[in-house]
Amino acid sequence: MFKNLGFQEYLSIGYLYLLILGVVSESIFYRMLGLNILQFASLSDILIAPLTLLVSHWLIPLSLFGMIVVLFILTKLSEKFNAKHDKEQSVNLLVLCSAFIFFGFFVGIELGRGSKQKSLIDEGKTQPNYLITFDNGQAQKVKVIGQNSTYLFYVPENSKKLIITLIDGNVKRMEVL
Repeated sequence: MFKNLGFQEYLSIGYLYLLILGVVSESIFYRMLGLNILQFASLSDILIAPLTLLVSHWLIPLSLFGMIVVLFILTKLSEKFNAKHDKEQSVNLLVLCSAFIFFGFFVGIELGRGSKQKSLIDEGKTQPNYLITFDNGQAQKVKVIGQNSTYLFYVPENSKKLIITLIDGNVKRMEVL
């Protein structure tokens, strides 16, 4: 399956996979909050979304690495006990299963994050994590839900509304609380 592919083909497949993973995961999270993120995001925001989620908490890459190691061990055991499988077939199976694991893992995380944020916003239980100072001098405590290269998505303290604002020309400073 992947035997005759060159570097450019691998790069193209990886780019396409990252694009699909970014669109699906970001769309799921923001759709649960009532937003169509594709209206607010650029291509680079979508491509980088899975990577930012991957490094957002140490447990996420550790979990994915553990799943891949287990899959690798199972593939090696399958080769050892079943002589019908050749090495190329095992590698192809490992790559495909890893792709499905990543996809399911990211979709599951975004479903969980989206439903939790939605319920916290609806109940008014969001805890401010930033103090935003706007260009007009006004400061406001907010819970930042997300951010991309152009927009900031946040919920003000004691509010049940998600607000979207342009970063450029509106936000002067953000302080972590």
